[in-house]
Formats: sequence, C-alpha cells, structure tokens
Amino acid sequence: MSYEKQKRFFQEAYQHGDKRIEKGYGWPLDVDPQLISFMKEIEELLKSGTALDIGCGQGRHAIYFAENGFYSIGIDYIESVIKEAKQTASDKGIDNVDFEVMDVLKLNFPRDFFDLVLDWSVLDHVKPADWNTYLSNIFKVLKSGGFLILTEFGANDERVKDKQENFCEDENHYDHYFRMDEIEELFGEYFEIIKTNETVIETEPKPHLMRNILLRKN
Repeated sequence: MSYEKQKRFFQEAYQHGDKRIEKGYGWPLDVDPQLISFMKEIEELLKSGTALDIGCGQGRHAIYFAENGFYSIGIDYIESVIKEAKQTASDKGIDNVDFEVMDVLKLNFPRDFFDLVLDWSVLDHVKPADWNTYLSNIFKVLKSGGFLILTEFGANDERVKDKQENFCEDENHYDHYFRMDEIEELFGEYFEIIKTNETVIETEPKPHLMRNILLRKN
C-alpha cells in the first residue's frame, strides 16, 4: 500500500523546521513527559541497552535515550529530518546515537537486536492492512523481555469520539484513533500490556488526545 502522499505531507511539515507548530503541524518539539514517566517505571529492569525510535523525526527521543545510557538508533523515512537529527546530535557531542533513513514497514535490523522500541505516533498513520507487517517487524527486532512504548491517537479524541468510525482519511493522510480493544487484539498474543493512560497534547486548531501504552514482549 502506497504512502507517498502522506510522506509528502510530512516532508512539507518538516520544511518549516522549528516553526512547524505555528504553521499547524502539531507534534511537539520537546521530549514527551509521558515517555520520561514510562522510562522511570522500567528503570529497575532496563537502565541501559539498545533503543530504537521509529519515526524519529528531528531526533528528540532518540537523543534523549542516548543521553540516558542507551545506544540509540532513530529511523525516519524523511531524509531531511535524518540529516537534521544527525546535526543536532553532533552539535551536542553525542556519539552513542545513529540515525538512518528507513521505513518501519521495511525494517532492516537483526533479530533480537533492541531492548527498547519507541513508536511515538507512527502506527496511527499506518493503515490496518499493514498492521501485521508492522507487528512482525517490531516483534523480530525486539528482544524477548524487551519493552515497547506506544503513543498513538486515542479513540476518545473529539475528532472521532461517539462516531461510528475511529479513523480519518483523505487523499493525503490517514489517522487512526485507537481503542484499547484494537491494541489488545493486535499486541495481546505477543506482549504483556503493563500500563496504559491518556494524555492531551495542545495543538491547533484543537488538542490531540493520545493513548500511551507500555508493553513488554513475552
């Protein structure tokens, strides 16, 4: 299934650099406080290791992992932001992080390579026909006992709440607003769901409600 038009949407967003939020592209520039909270939850079990940030964008979370004891790899299918992320890491003098141009649906890492995988609002742009490919790729590269952190659009968001369909689609974009039963059906056979909650990100023209899930591979 082609995502070329959606890819162009993100390319256009990142062309605005740090001003993209005021241009209406709403994902944050700073490290998500909920990610920090989840990392504190698991720090007794995982204080270091190898972390993968899929859809890393400008590198905020991959760099956060590197600054906190991990060897980190960030991937994104937008080449320009990978260049930007590499420059940011270089400017900060961080040498335990790498960035690669790569699509999560074509993930190319060895089996059982990562201790931690972060997906911050990637799966919610993947169409259901490709969910099994996504799951298979994540399952392959994550070690047994490793952690998966998801932050995706949640079904209690005003955009879809009380509507028959919990997704929005136009010719350029796909947004899926996840119910917990969908998460459980997709991941439940292979992962333990440790914790889940909802947070709100203030974006224009209206806030986004995010579903955050901490999982551990069986």
